[in-house]
Amino acid sequence: MAGRKGDITMVVTQDNAKRALTIESVDESLAQLAPVAGFSAQEVIGQSFHKILPVQINEQLEDSLDFSADGRDLSDVLSRCRNFGLLAKNGKVVRLKMRVQRDVSFDANARFLLVMRGEGGATEGVLKELASFKEFEAVDKVTELPSSTSFMKAAKIVQNGVQTGTMQAAVALMEIDDFRQITLDYGQTVSEGLLKEVALRCRQTFRDADVIGYAGEGQFGVLLLEADAKTGTIPLQRLRSVVANQPLYIPGNDKIGCTLSIALRPMHEHEEVEATIRRCEAVLNEHRGGGNQVYAA
Repeated sequence: MAGRKGDITMVVTQDNAKRALTIESVDESLAQLAPVAGFSAQEVIGQSFHKILPVQINEQLEDSLDFSADGRDLSDVLSRCRNFGLLAKNGKVVRLKMRVQRDVSFDANARFLLVMRGEGGATEGVLKELASFKEFEAVDKVTELPSSTSFMKAAKIVQNGVQTGTMQAAVALMEIDDFRQITLDYGQTVSEGLLKEVALRCRQTFRDADVIGYAGEGQFGVLLLEADAKTGTIPLQRLRSVVANQPLYIPGNDKIGCTLSIALRPMHEHEEVEATIRRCEAVLNEHRGGGNQVYAA
């Protein structure tokens, strides 16, 4: 069974005498699941296969697997699983597409080759849905970014992808520090020019797949696809630094400096996106007056 790029292959041994299923080998492609599964290939080799299976599949094995030469073997049982997945360290189930077949055996034990892949290409599916959604999104007139309503709708699309357990995403809220005072000091025209410049810096910093939105009152949001607390911080720190250290040139004026306060929170499978955003807002409120920082929410 030839594997494709991105496939994860695992060999499981069925020892009928000991009534045991043991993970004999796993290729290094398992590393792609490490952020959501929480374990590496080295950690599972030699361990019981049951240890990384969800309760439902273990129950199917207990009910249907025959530890005998003529009975239903591992391939027979797993081939009938409609929803295959691995049990992550945090107790979540990572859904995977899986193919299984009997492999060459070098002793009395049966060996089975499993080829696994992320189920349904969650990230790819989310990208397609976002691309379709963007054709109809409402856009803020000043920044030409999705409005707060559109941003929330996009966030819910991404959250649905996170709930599959096979992709990651994070939300960040970014505020121009002292935006109201800047508007009072310099006027509406300058403040709108400032918003346009910050929006431009955002587009230059984040990937095309990420979703940037404007919520009003100097606050921006970004949905960072395939990012966690660590990887999501990198572009945010870059944006913070660029805005703080490079003056923003406003048409009709000389230049103006500003800083950003940013709150970042990874999306969680069992946390509604509204709650995730509220956590970010609470952190920004807590640190208001400090400024020019990236905070964990």
